[in-house]
Amino acid sequence: MACAGCSSSEPIEIREYLLRPQAPNGQYDAEPIIGLGKVEVAPYLDHDGIVLETTPGELNTAQHHRWADPLNFAIRRYLQIEIGRAAGLDIAGSVTNSDALQTQIDVSVYQMHGTVSGSVKLVAEWQMRAIDSGEIQVRRQFSKTQTIRGDGYAEVVRAHAALLDELAAVIAAEVLRSE
Repeated sequence: MACAGCSSSEPIEIREYLLRPQAPNGQYDAEPIIGLGKVEVAPYLDHDGIVLETTPGELNTAQHHRWADPLNFAIRRYLQIEIGRAAGLDIAGSVTNSDALQTQIDVSVYQMHGTVSGSVKLVAEWQMRAIDSGEIQVRRQFSKTQTIRGDGYAEVVRAHAALLDELAAVIAAEVLRSE
């Protein structure tokens, strides 16, 4: 009789979060000459759960707070739209099946998680290279943090988006310099 209520527990609610840019994709007249190539995330990020640091050097992947899309897909689409918006250009989502493309942008995300200090960290490397020759035109590191302004996973996702906006702006500035 003491365990009569033990089997009736409320189901745990799973929440999914979209990583989407705020601005819609622009309408551009010219065919894209720049495309996204490889967009990779570190293996520890290749999960559904949002990652938070619990102590320095120790990470926890949330089981009930998840990305709605695979993170590498979400980051690719986010950067495609935001780099294009910031540069005023149409950026192709891939570098396959287009003879017009001249430049490829590759991005590797090494760290993207909430920190124990109440911020979100993004560490990435990106490069632009000529498609015809494979010559690397630019290679840069990006490392920034964004303070979390409130509680909850939605705020962590907002801070991730703000950092991706900054990364996209840096890449777009380089795209415009190279034109």
